[in-house]
Amino acid sequence: MSTYNLKKRVTAIENKMKMHVPDEDFCLVLAIEALNENERGLIEEYRSLVCAGFDEEAIKSMMGEATFEAAVSAFKHLDEKFKRLMNPDERPVRPKRKGKPLKLPKEAGYVYPSTGSR
Repeated sequence: MSTYNLKKRVTAIENKMKMHVPDEDFCLVLAIEALNENERGLIEEYRSLVCAGFDEEAIKSMMGEATFEAAVSAFKHLDEKFKRLMNPDERPVRPKRKGKPLKLPKEAGYVYPSTGSR
């Protein structure tokens, strides 16, 4: 094999590998869009308090225990979505169906509406 062909094949493989690397910003936007409005609001409220300089205990007291826990849950949900989008090959695989294949009875068939025959 010539070096030109070898270089061409390596370049093709590298380009194929680059195509499968997901963009972090794009995946983050998709993950945020997958959240419902309530989760986005909780994340925004928590983020604005952090940006204002409050520590976690102060944020917990300002938001309330239940709202704070809901915000933490929303962050976990966002993180799960983001990780799933960044690693599409690690999706859970559905188990294969066990047992015999489903069969229709022999008399089952399509009845033509105009003639009433099969």
